[in-house]
Amino acid sequence: MIGDSVPLWNGSIWPFPLKPSNPFVDFGKKIFFSNSFLVHDLLYPNANEFVQMCMRHGAEIFYLTGRSDSLMREGTLEQLERDGFPLASEDHLIMKTNEDLQDEDFKSSRLKDFGSQFSKIYFFENEPVIVESVMKDLPHIELVFMDSTHSQRRPRPEGLPTITPDSFAEAVKK
Repeated sequence: MIGDSVPLWNGSIWPFPLKPSNPFVDFGKKIFFSNSFLVHDLLYPNANEFVQMCMRHGAEIFYLTGRSDSLMREGTLEQLERDGFPLASEDHLIMKTNEDLQDEDFKSSRLKDFGSQFSKIYFFENEPVIVESVMKDLPHIELVFMDSTHSQRRPRPEGLPTITPDSFAEAVKK
């Protein structure tokens, strides 16, 4: 299981606080959180080969993302294909359909659904808030912290296996 927030591609950062009723922010959100803006995301070197290697070793790959299904599905599918990420079917791309739901609640809920389907789940995540939620609610899930850009709402977690954007090449060599 690959979590979105594992930006196995290097997503851009929204530079403004998301406060309601700010016309500039509202306009910017329409552009930033859209299919057309995704073309600016850059692939972390060797990230696609890392995911392909996991698949060759028997992992079933899912992409669990807090991205909006209605606003960003098409662009995300194009991005996965463009960057060579394996996608068994569109059902393996799980996106948020309720914009009001917090990402940590959405991801924990979907990971709970996987519990009955898989005996072992590895979840790669870069957002400490989500890592904390999964650790608390789903202790049986194997977490790998993706030490990359995140919201800064919580500090980086301690004591977890960690991968960085620069470490994919080393992992692929092994």
